[in-house]
Amino acid sequence: MHCKDGDWPPRDQPSALGIERPLGEGSVGMDRFIHKLKEVGYRGVLSIEREEPDRERRNADIRKAVKLLRGLTGRA
Repeated sequence: MHCKDGDWPPRDQPSALGIERPLGEGSVGMDRFIHKLKEVGYRGVLSIEREEPDRERRNADIRKAVKLLRGLTGRA
């Protein structure tokens, strides 16, 4: 499962893209997302994508995402 977070584009701009955010900081609601995966019996891989051009920030965001997902999945 591909894990990515962000905010929706403005409703009055249907062709606009949303804004990517670090996992857990956008509008996805990762707690609800993980709960739904558990509910349907998903037990596969959770992959993290972060399109941040600054390498240090990207790596920090990915480390934070790993911690978040481990906490939400109980695999800490």
